[in-house]
Amino acid sequence: MKTIHLRITGMTCASCVLHIETDIKELDGVKEAVVNLPLKRGEVTFDPDKVDEKRILETVKKAGYKAVVEEAERRMHLVQRNRRRTTQTHARKWRAALPGYA
Repeated sequence: MKTIHLRITGMTCASCVLHIETDIKELDGVKEAVVNLPLKRGEVTFDPDKVDEKRILETVKKAGYKAVVEEAERRMHLVQRNRRRTTQTHARKWRAALPGYA
């Protein structure tokens, strides 16, 4: 099994997510497809002997959306950036909540 991560554009609602997930899951060889609307990301686990990345991307395109495979390095960068932002946000909130520390 292989897992790929997608950046998906054009989604506006939960119906879009359901449409994409359903169409991808109908492909022979796809084990799981999960799409996240707020993050505009998707994760697809599939058997590369039965279906390839190109076919998955074509399926998303036929559904009316655009998708590209997200590189692992880019994903790691985004995860790290989001962690830093979360840490900074929490630190600001703690500082604001402490008396005499402003």
